[in-house]
Parts: sequence; structure tokens; C-alpha cells
Amino acid sequence: MFDTVKMKLVNIHIEKEVFENIGNVKTTTYYDRETGVLNDRYMLEQDEIPYIVYYSNTKSLIIQLSIPKFLYGQNVHVINKSDINTFWERLEQKLKELFGIIVERSKWIVQRIDVCWNFKVGNKVSDYIKYLGTKKLPYKSTYCINQSETVIYKNKSSRIMFYDKQKECKVNKQPEDIISRAEGILRMEISPSYKNIQEIYADRKAIEVLTVYFFKIITQKVMEQISFNESGVNIMNLSYEWLSNQKINRVETVIGFNTINNYLGDTITKEIYGSTYYARKKWVEEIEFLKLNQLSDLVIDYKSIE
Repeated sequence: MFDTVKMKLVNIHIEKEVFENIGNVKTTTYYDRETGVLNDRYMLEQDEIPYIVYYSNTKSLIIQLSIPKFLYGQNVHVINKSDINTFWERLEQKLKELFGIIVERSKWIVQRIDVCWNFKVGNKVSDYIKYLGTKKLPYKSTYCINQSETVIYKNKSSRIMFYDKQKECKVNKQPEDIISRAEGILRMEISPSYKNIQEIYADRKAIEVLTVYFFKIITQKVMEQISFNESGVNIMNLSYEWLSNQKINRVETVIGFNTINNYLGDTITKEIYGSTYYARKKWVEEIEFLKLNQLSDLVIDYKSIE
């Protein structure tokens, strides 16, 4: 449901001596350009929380961690609603142990969140990734990495990524049992922009963002843009006998339309074709071309995370 989260807490006081007692803390002292006040920045890494930064002047605490790794030591596991409650309890306990502070979870503000899901597609992981590499999503560029390993749709502020989870585990030299668990998993990770988050929750409060409701809104919007049951044209399967019984001009038109539609996506194709878009779609259905792929649509089991 969620993986990496970056959160900020303001107006929290932590004594300098606390960081000195922790050890392995990188301290930087500098003048704040806006206020001209001397500021200390403390940076430290923990096994469970790999990124922790505290600014003494603004009394701001920033942390970044993978929720499933924090709870289970690995991120192959998909967390659910009850895991979120456990996460808050353990985080509060960890910060109390580290800094001696008690933090209200309602005070945390989300700066980054990775929404994720594991699709179990068996031996078709590469097939899905190859097909996804041909898709174009509105206002995003498509990037394919190592052919059948990763596909990324991104712009300056947001990103959607599909990748072979088992291959990623092997590259990162995960234990054999984790690699085995990742077999057949097509991983989806969505990194919404600040604007995307604020459109749902203006204050970006973590207790509101880290919910099933937020997960549903983000994932449903993405899944609506991706279909695996589009009609296409397999040129190799068009026989002379079949072609001789068709209106060849219409066949040419439909082949061209499908090529454009599959490359640019529905939204942009509609803008280009205008009112004729639906007429072309109807022609595709009437001619009944063979589909380009036989992949089933990806489906998220929302009930499993409640």
C-alpha cells in the first residue's frame, strides 16, 4: 500500500546534548540566509530510519523511511490498514528512545509518499513490462530501462513506475527467501507530486495521507489510464483471403488510427481526432481485428488491505 515516506515535524525541541550522546551524527553549523541566525543541522542514520535531519533554528525534524522495511525488514510485503497503526506506535517508541521526545502523530506533514502495489502475474512479468513500455500517459514521458525490467512514466513533479520486483531484489542482493517471495511480482510504485497530495488533503497531514482512502484515490486514477485489452492490429495475421473481403481503405485507416492511439494514449488521441475519435473506435470493433496482446487487466484487491 505504501513504501517510502518522507515526513516533517516543526516546533519540536531537541537538546544539543542528545545528539552528542547518540554518536555518528554529522553536524553542520551555518548562517541561515533568510534570518541571518546561526543554525545547527544534525544528520544521522539508523538501521530502521536511514534518514534523520534536525534543524536547531527552526526546530524542524525530517525523517525518511520505508514503512514495510521499518516493520518487516523488507519491502516485498504489502502493508495494510492495521500495519499503519503499528507503524505509528513503533515510530513513536523509536523517537522516544532516540531523542526522549513524545510526538503527536497528527503533527507530521508528508513531503513525499510512494504508493505501491504488487501484481502477481506469474511468468508474464516481462510481457507486462514490454507492453507498458509502449504506453504513453498524459503529461508524462515514458522511459524503459533494461528492456523488460522497468518502465517509468514521469514529469518534473511526479512518477509512476512498474518493474520486476524479483530482478530488483537480486540486484540489491536480498536474502534468497526474499528473492523467492518476489517471484512473479510486477511492482507498481506511484510518487504523487505536492500538488497531487494537496488536491486531496490541503494540509498534507500524514495521518490523513497514510490511509486506505488516499491509497484508493491515487491508484484508481492511475489504473484508469492503463488498459491491457485494447484492440490492435497484428499485421502478420492478416491473410489475403481476409483482406480481400474487407474495405481496404477502412483497414488502412484503422491500422493508422490504432498505431497513433496505442502510441499517444486515449487522451491525446481524442484531442487530435476530435469528434471522429469514436467513429474510428467503432470501426475497430466492426472489423474485429485480433488484439495485440492477451494480457489480463491488472486489478488491485482493495478489500485485502482493509
